[in-house]
Amino acid sequence: MEKITLPIQWDNEGVKTTASCEFDVFVDLVSPSKGIHMSRLYELLAEYVSSEMVSMAGVRQLLSRLVQSQNGLSRTAQVVMSFSMPIRMSTLKSERTYFKMIPLRLKFFLDKTELNFHLEYSSTCPQSAALAHQLTIQELEAQNQPHGPALLQWYAQRGMIATPHAQRSELELNVVVDEPFELNQFADLFIQLGQCLGTPTQGLVKRQDEQEFARLNALNLMFCEDAARKLTLFLKRSSLLKSGWGKVRHLESLHSHNAVACFQF
Repeated sequence: MEKITLPIQWDNEGVKTTASCEFDVFVDLVSPSKGIHMSRLYELLAEYVSSEMVSMAGVRQLLSRLVQSQNGLSRTAQVVMSFSMPIRMSTLKSERTYFKMIPLRLKFFLDKTELNFHLEYSSTCPQSAALAHQLTIQELEAQNQPHGPALLQWYAQRGMIATPHAQRSELELNVVVDEPFELNQFADLFIQLGQCLGTPTQGLVKRQDEQEFARLNALNLMFCEDAARKLTLFLKRSSLLKSGWGKVRHLESLHSHNAVACFQF
């Protein structure tokens, strides 16, 4: 059964949080019977979300009940949850807060739980930055400008000779979570991944935030391969995750195609 829409609740650091969730529910069919008992799956799922807050242990019990409800027709089950989680974020400099809504997809099996989500960030090309820097040096040499205040005045009047190209970039991550993992730990994982990359996209932005974002982009020049290496090292050290794979896409502003790197940990 796919696309069953029901409300869910979970404990978000002591605060009950509610969201609309789309469920896919599966059981295998090992009997020669023509089909499964679909209504029993729906009833058990609806009973669970109406009586409990979502937890890893609770969904694991639900999986066992789904199998038992088929009276010998099934041996295993799978539940997929798709919903958006609100994460409170802070601006870079202006000391304000805002929410990001992060679409999550959780796949529950009897023996493991998988989590899939996306994270957007900005990436400035190291090669482009080097070429832009080279043009600035060449222009300074050609003008034979003096040092000190006169040089600063000339630069203020002339402006930048060239700017490196940057692009919105995407991380797609599919991970197997460790057993103690709960939904309220996802916000910390998401924020830490953004800090690992250095330049996650922003929601609320004031002038000082935009300037700080530009500074961070200059400090975190990266090809897609660089982003993949950073993420692999971070994810290998995470105590919340067992294993997984990821893909980074740099949606090039120079080319009409994407630059992509895949990784496993």
